[in-house]
Amino acid sequence: MPHPPTRTTQLTRAIYLLGAQDLMADYISDEVPRWADMSSANMFGLVGARFGDVIVATPNAKVIYPPTYGSTRHLQLREDYRWGPDDYINLPQPYQSINNHIICCPAPTYIFDDTKHLFRAFQNSDWTPIPTSGIQGLGTIDRLLHRNLKTKTKETLLAWDAIVEDQSRGRLENFDSQGLNRFRLCAWALRRDLDAIGYIKTLHQVKMQYVDILRRDMELRGFVDYVRIFRHRMHNLPNKPFAVDSRRMGCFTNSFAIADRLHHCGIPVWYVYKASAPGHDPDLFERFLSPQAVQSLQNAQGIPSRIQHMSADCYTLMSLSITPNAKVLWTGSASHGDKYRVMGAVLSGRQSPFEKLLLESSGAAAHIMLPPLPAEEAESSNSGKRRANDEPSTSRQDKKRRISPSAEHGQTAGRRGSKAHTKVSKNINRSPWDNITHAPMPAAIPTWATVLDTMKNKLRATGREGYNDVAHIPHLQPEHRWPAGPDAAMFASISNATVQASAFLAYSKLRHVIRFRVDLAIDVLKAVNKIPPQSWRYILGFLVLSSDKDHTAAAQKRSLAFEELQKTMEQMGVQISLTSDILRDSPASWRSHGALDPSLSALPPPDVCREILWEMNEINFRTDLILVDRFLFNGFGGTNAPSPTERRAVVLQRFTHFGPSVTPDDSQFVDRGFASPNLQERRDALCTLVEVMSEWQDSYSSPFALVQRATGLKKLVDVSEGDVEKLEINTASHYIRAFFGVFKRPPNVPRTLQEQ
Repeated sequence: MPHPPTRTTQLTRAIYLLGAQDLMADYISDEVPRWADMSSANMFGLVGARFGDVIVATPNAKVIYPPTYGSTRHLQLREDYRWGPDDYINLPQPYQSINNHIICCPAPTYIFDDTKHLFRAFQNSDWTPIPTSGIQGLGTIDRLLHRNLKTKTKETLLAWDAIVEDQSRGRLENFDSQGLNRFRLCAWALRRDLDAIGYIKTLHQVKMQYVDILRRDMELRGFVDYVRIFRHRMHNLPNKPFAVDSRRMGCFTNSFAIADRLHHCGIPVWYVYKASAPGHDPDLFERFLSPQAVQSLQNAQGIPSRIQHMSADCYTLMSLSITPNAKVLWTGSASHGDKYRVMGAVLSGRQSPFEKLLLESSGAAAHIMLPPLPAEEAESSNSGKRRANDEPSTSRQDKKRRISPSAEHGQTAGRRGSKAHTKVSKNINRSPWDNITHAPMPAAIPTWATVLDTMKNKLRATGREGYNDVAHIPHLQPEHRWPAGPDAAMFASISNATVQASAFLAYSKLRHVIRFRVDLAIDVLKAVNKIPPQSWRYILGFLVLSSDKDHTAAAQKRSLAFEELQKTMEQMGVQISLTSDILRDSPASWRSHGALDPSLSALPPPDVCREILWEMNEINFRTDLILVDRFLFNGFGGTNAPSPTERRAVVLQRFTHFGPSVTPDDSQFVDRGFASPNLQERRDALCTLVEVMSEWQDSYSSPFALVQRATGLKKLVDVSEGDVEKLEINTASHYIRAFFGVFKRPPNVPRTLQEQ
């Protein structure tokens, strides 16, 4: 995937932002048309109709549409995420020169094999629920439909890439490169969404992303045809009009000069003017509707029925009936571009108006003012204090209080000696700075492990820093110091083989839920609750809880942990049933390894355990990066500032080995990016991290010398191991130092997939 553009203010709405500099006044013209190359019988238009005191006339189209000028429009969204007549996919829209590509888009009245997918309505059967027993509300898009989307959009993207190549080689004469940058964002977002739609999602999310993909594909197709066919015509008008291309959407306009120009270019156009205009023959066009009917039509703002809308080759586009549950999201003038911004904000985001996802709004986030980054030698204040509600208790106990987990959580003395709790966990007294060096934990990246240990000493960190040490940071809450998902080090350090085996099996059963949760946490300052690290241990330990121990203290804590997980999922709009009995009997599988042995007598295969721990760690590494960037990014709060959703997407997409999500897909279970054996790939990942950190505020930003080193190294075709290692040391050091400066804990760092 190509490197994403650096401009972020229009990231997720690039194809809908129209601007206001070219908006015409929303008035009805009194200029009577005189079309070129028309007979005297059709001098006012080939087809026309009168709507009250308004005439709609066209010199080259065969159909007529009610005018949108002169009325207040109510943009409505239907439950299948299609829009009404104010959407350029459905009907011709008022003309704006900044959107010449829209008038070149395919029209729904002329559907061919190469464009049929653009108008295919999404069916609920196109979404398949995940088969895991006990979990409802999550699923994936139909594989055949997903493959068809990729195949069709590949043609569009290849045509787009050819335009980019021609522009870079100077083959496009008098071409505005600024306009190209706008669609560069569109192509990048289309590639991103084609991958992202294959992830585990709710039905509403898949519908939204599906429609957004079609819209981006349609806009790129329109832009390609504008560049290849119509751009030259618009800049060099012929004396005689081109034959009309009825496959194009065309547009309305209240300017005869624009209408005549588009007529000469061969684009369908509908000119709107007053029936009472001087020189117009009032009897030329038959009155289509009475004034009362016109007013009724404008007030109804009807959305076409599902059968009529985006599901057939030819159909009626207008309907006076209101679609049930349609939501009005914007009200304003027909020619105002803000309605397209609303469309883009809804479809490109993850906040559905039809489901109760507690995510961020599309607005920009406030800038967070942080204190200066402390020097490495400075000792953190109150660093020795412990906070009971802040870190897993197993990572904060001193040697004098080493007790078994069962005793810690209130079990009776008689139960402390039970078979399931005879061994003491290696988690006890483990510092979050410690590197786990035994199987099944995947091997660390040597340089990152060394830097982590070095920075612990330089920062004089103890691993016992608590929330009070960072309570002065604006908006920072205790849960911001918790990892987003299960802590890989915690589960790799469990010494009881039965408990550890049950945790791996439980993770495979709950994998879809865990991945969905962390991927939906768009803005970490909003109300998507994290789960305490120790609660993950209770959740993933449910398989060792037999039915005759349901009333023990540990069982009660596991029950509360399940309730906590279920509560956060319900807040995201996903209804799930998480009970030990149902999940215990459900099958367990892992990627291509197939079904896992449900017995707890032995661990799953070593490569399965290693991959599970790697995924845990990778998810927490990516979410930690997004988390610290949310606090440190210097671009929030300004004019045209990106929203947290936009910034998050930029950060993820800059790392080409990440993809569109904080959760790695199955194709990413290889050593890539920071862990790659390829020096160029490692260098690129490190340079990207330096670039991200350079956009952080004040002393948290990448040092100038580090930016210079990364910039110089990125220009080299051949790089040495020593150069990459120096960059790796400096980059990892600053990242760990900046993260610790905000959260007073070490970040999760990338690891390899290799065995110890």
